Amino acid sequence: MPALEPFNLFIYGSLRDSHVFMEVTGIPCPDKIPAVLEGYTPGAAVCGYPAAIPKPDSQMKGEVIPGLPPEILARLDAYEGEGELYRRVCARVKTALGEMPAYVYIRNPKR
Repeated sequence: MPALEPFNLFIYGSLRDSHVFMEVTGIPCPDKIPAVLEGYTPGAAVCGYPAAIPKPDSQMKGEVIPGLPPEILARLDAYEGEGELYRRVCARVKTALGEMPAYVYIRNPKR
């Protein structure tokens, strides 16, 4: 379901590259904040791309981009293969500014 309001996005793979982010979303990459995603661990996904895999008592480092416009969500979903390779979920991430909700693409458990 598309976001109707600005959203936060936790990134840990290719979208951390500003050029890739711009190519995928059509907007310049805003400032990123170092973040930690609790309850997930890095792992290999289909096609060798990194993936967040649920694992209790684990954590995964990445970055969060706050306040993204809702218009880019469909482009992100298409890039990530949402529903096929990855699944978009809402999680809480920890930053130096405190905790915040963020979308994150995790490995689709059906793969």
